[in-house]
Amino acid sequence: MERRCLPIEGFDLGNSPTDFTGKRVRRKTVVLTTTNGTVAIGAAAGAARLLVGSWLNFQAVVDELVRGDDGPVLLCAGKERAFALEDAVLAGRMARAVMAARPGEEWELNDGALAALELAERFGDQAELFNQTHAGRDLIAAELAPDLKYCARMNRHAVVPVLQDRQLVLLPKPAPAPV
Repeated sequence: MERRCLPIEGFDLGNSPTDFTGKRVRRKTVVLTTTNGTVAIGAAAGAARLLVGSWLNFQAVVDELVRGDDGPVLLCAGKERAFALEDAVLAGRMARAVMAARPGEEWELNDGALAALELAERFGDQAELFNQTHAGRDLIAAELAPDLKYCARMNRHAVVPVLQDRQLVLLPKPAPAPV
């Protein structure tokens, strides 16, 4: 639990993703609230399907979006209800990957998608990007700089959290494609 990067008094886990080890959370229900993610998930809760993505599960989310029939809508959590550069760069990279995997499809891109694609081209290294952003500087000030390095790791997890009945659960891994 966190508010503005800092753990909330009385809770077992804080803001650091390294707090959420298998030993601490496996087979448990985790109640989580964050400054930005909780608001974004709430805003999109009415979607037919809501996946949660990051650099850490980038390819797993892209693969799931590619398998979907509809064109995805990528929603950035932002920073305190405002634009966050690192979110837009991630959305741009995901959009580019989905479009590349479904090349025959015609894509209708809004202004946000066009901007995200351009930002993804401009900021290629997410570890370097994180250090430049408002959220990154806040984490550094809160002495959580190692979390930036951790969160910049691409494809560390092959899981896709999905919202079901007001809870985030992991999608079952798809069956291997027949050979």
